[in-house]
Order: sequence, then structure tokens, then C-alpha cells
Amino acid sequence: MKRIRQNQSHTTRNQAGFSLMEILVVIAIIILIAGLLLGAGAKMKQSMNKSHTKIVLNVCKSAAVEYSEKYNIVAQFYTEMNNQTTTYTQNAPVTFGSGKGTIDDSIELFVYKMLKYEVTKKMIKTLGNKNLIDRDEDGFLEIRDGFDNKIKFYVDEDFSSNDIEIVSNKTYFQSAGIDGVFDTDDDLFSYDQE
Repeated sequence: MKRIRQNQSHTTRNQAGFSLMEILVVIAIIILIAGLLLGAGAKMKQSMNKSHTKIVLNVCKSAAVEYSEKYNIVAQFYTEMNNQTTTYTQNAPVTFGSGKGTIDDSIELFVYKMLKYEVTKKMIKTLGNKNLIDRDEDGFLEIRDGFDNKIKFYVDEDFSSNDIEIVSNKTYFQSAGIDGVFDTDDDLFSYDQE
């Protein structure tokens, strides 16, 4: 009789729950799946930021093309970028000091010029408050990419064979990419978007 009771209690215990080993295996599987999903989520976010940066570069490029076709004065950017003494009226929503200041980099000058003309103003305003911002708080708006890095704006000039006459001006924009450092392999350029 004693033997029957032991078998009954052993059977009841197996039906009552899971063993420790089964619980640990289930926990390990859940952790593995969560790790895979988090890795995929990070890659997806990085891919979204890269795509967003390409859109920002395309908007900048389109605005620059529109501006240069309509006003044909891209060379003026080159001159003004190298003149650090010109004073401009600040264009950021919150102005600092007197409301006037010196633009300290090319992208701020680009935004300043684009916001003065209706066609290019509409194009630049499509970037929204996340990308069109005064992060350095100098009173002038700048453009940020999908990784929150400041976009750089360049004007390359091609000179004639005698190096006196400017034959053409080419503008392009550069993003520092994922690592936030310019001139590395992950940089994105507006001329790559063609």
C-alpha cells in the first residue's frame, strides 16, 4: 500500500508545474529573441536616420539649384563665406543680444539666403523644426541631418586655364553620417544623391 501512495504523489507533482530546467530554457529563449529584436531595432533606426539625411541633403541641393537658376549668384556665397565681418539680422525664432550678428559658418549663410526668397524659403521650411534649428544659439538657423549633425555647405569653383576667371561654381552639401565625424567613410554627400 505504501508503494501506491508514493507513485500517486510522484504523478501529481509532475502534473502540477514545470521543472526548473524547463523554466530556464524558456527564459533563455525569451532573452535570445529580445536581443535579436533590439539589434534589429537599432539597425532599423540607423537606416531611418540615413534615409532622412539623404532627404535633407536633397532638399538643400534642390534649394541651391533653384536659387542659382533664378538668381544666378552662387559666386556671392563664396565671397560672403570668406568675409567674417558682414553683419546680418538674426533669423532664429529667439534672437540673442542686439538682433544682429556675424554668421560663423557656410550652412548658416546658406539658410539665411534661402529664407530671403519665397521659392527657396518654402523648400527649406519643409525640413521642419527638428532639422532647421539654432543649436549653437548664435541667432542664426542651421540645418541638421538625421543624426543631429550640422550639415556643411561647400562652393567649389572651377577656374579657367589661366586661374583668373571663374568658369563654374558647384555647390554641394555634406553630412558627417553615423559617427558624427567629417571626412570618414560614412559621410553622405548631396552629389551622391543623383
